[in-house]
Amino acid sequence: METDQQLVRWMLFLTVGTRDGLEALARQDPAMKKALTTLDLLSQDNEVRRWYSEREHALRECHTHLAEAKAEGRKEAARATAIRLLGLGLDLTTIAEATALTVEEVRQLSLP
Repeated sequence: METDQQLVRWMLFLTVGTRDGLEALARQDPAMKKALTTLDLLSQDNEVRRWYSEREHALRECHTHLAEAKAEGRKEAARATAIRLLGLGLDLTTIAEATALTVEEVRQLSLP
């Protein structure tokens, strides 16, 4: 049971968001006090803060590219489905509704 409580406290430590909250948790656990002291030391170092900032920027950029790639993958899958449905002879409006493409996008796919 104590392990569960420690896990909950560490989860709070990582998400609490306020200095008072961190200090309250640090008072309950020597390991958290040490972690808070280390965090304080690291946050005073300009080089470490720069590395952190660059890492956060890179992560945001990676998430943006990933989201864009997923959206393009969904769009490409919709186009492939539309082409198959065109081959089955379905009308443009039905294909557009089924694939979430516009009628014009489906029309462009139907051109030789």
